Amino acid sequence: MRCIAPAAAQVPMETIERVLPVEVTVNKTPGGIWPIVSRAGVLHAPVEAFASWRIEVRPDTPSTEFRGLRYYALPSIPGLDSRLDTERNVLELSVEAGSFAATRLTRELGTTLAQSPPIPALFLNYDLNFNQSFGAVRERDMGVLGEAGWSSRWGVLTQTFIGRDVEDSKLRAFGRLETALRRDFAGSGYTLVLGDSTLRIGLLGRAAYFGGVQFGTNFDLSPTVNRQPIPIVAGETSAPSVVQLYVNDVLRQTSNVPAGPFTLDNLPALSGNGQSPCACATSWAARHWSRSPSSSPPTCWRPAPTTGRSKPARCASTSAP
Repeated sequence: MRCIAPAAAQVPMETIERVLPVEVTVNKTPGGIWPIVSRAGVLHAPVEAFASWRIEVRPDTPSTEFRGLRYYALPSIPGLDSRLDTERNVLELSVEAGSFAATRLTRELGTTLAQSPPIPALFLNYDLNFNQSFGAVRERDMGVLGEAGWSSRWGVLTQTFIGRDVEDSKLRAFGRLETALRRDFAGSGYTLVLGDSTLRIGLLGRAAYFGGVQFGTNFDLSPTVNRQPIPIVAGETSAPSVVQLYVNDVLRQTSNVPAGPFTLDNLPALSGNGQSPCACATSWAARHWSRSPSSSPPTCWRPAPTTGRSKPARCASTSAP
């Protein structure tokens, strides 16, 4: 008599593709309602959903097509954990802060006005000084200090002069002081001076007279260029947060940042030494502080570099006690 053992019961695997229109939450924040495809027990989300959630996807991540649309499998995204609540029809996503797209808040630059073509012009500036004394010996004197100039597309030609005893035809005398041709190259930020003029060294230096050729940078031609070091605050948060910057215990700026890495280079200009605490707070997490010393000189010789980089504490996604 042949005995036939019953075959082991096999659990049927899910092979049918299903579309689940569910409500998605990303780190406890609303992420919208999206069609989630379940294929062989693996959840897939459309490509547009990841762009809406600001989750970065590597270019080499494999994708599948469903009804003409591309989908990414949720387990293939690093730093992403998912849990589907079938009773509430909600897909909960837990995403690490580094998996979000980076945010950078920059300083808004003012509009640069178009330069008008130079118009030939002739100008004369003068300063008259009249002195007269009465007494046993009467004296009368009139002097003049003047500047004459001519401007054209080649630059500005200036001539300064001095005159003594102008009212007396016999003692009248004039003398030349400085003659210089100055041309500014506004597009490149350079200035060329030919002749004799005054060289300004700086706040602590003395003015020096020179005769010859001077060619160098001139930051006064670009008022929009910041000559102070710009501090940068960088960090990351797993949920939309509010970043507050304090300078010497005084609130100077408040910025709203989305989830993910963020960089703030639109901070106010700082000069001197001090403390720059930075607070990062979410809607449910406690406030996290990060303190860093700040030091910056008042001016720089070149366009301002970025310095004083500070990374505040991460805003945890867990609830505050």
